Amino acid sequence: MQNPALLAAEQDSDSVSLTGLQAVLSGSLIATQRGEIAAEALRPGDKVVSRDRGLVPLRWSGQITVNTRRTPENAPVLIPRHALGRNLPFRDLYVAPDQRVWLKGAAFRDLFASNEVLIPAAALAGWGGVSTATYLTDPTYILLLFDQPEIIIADGLQIESRRPEAALSGLTCTARDAMFSLFPDLERLAGRGAPTRRSLSETEASAALTRQNHA
Repeated sequence: MQNPALLAAEQDSDSVSLTGLQAVLSGSLIATQRGEIAAEALRPGDKVVSRDRGLVPLRWSGQITVNTRRTPENAPVLIPRHALGRNLPFRDLYVAPDQRVWLKGAAFRDLFASNEVLIPAAALAGWGGVSTATYLTDPTYILLLFDQPEIIIADGLQIESRRPEAALSGLTCTARDAMFSLFPDLERLAGRGAPTRRSLSETEASAALTRQNHA
């Protein structure tokens, strides 16, 4: 029998909401022990570069294709090349709206007593050309989960990957049930994990980015 910790899932959905889930678009390059590898090519057990813990094994991967004509709220957020600094990211990066991006700056420290924060990609809209890619009508998202929350690198930009329970905790019961129906192994793998950094709300992110921009 296959080890449940070494399972990968592939599902399609025209109606499920991705609210609260963090994922990158298929084709995003993830930094690993073997170099940069497309997210969809990663398999459980592969060693991925973590900001905090060096190399960590991937615990679970899944992918879901959504129809954004039916669920426009699932449209990816485009973070253009250099949008958040030189080579941040080093090429256009597409992520789920609630994918949290790691950022560092004095403005964050002044406002939140921490110079490292996590900001949902959707909250970055309007900064450095960040926008919603409504033209991508059938995007395939890749979910990557680890034993504990990690900061990993996608196309040169540092982003958060959470444990299954943390990734699902923000969903309504209906949405959780929908995700479990798509990915049955998530329920079995779910556990607890503390956030890696202070996570900003959209209002907090706007205030901090405005201050950072004027610094």
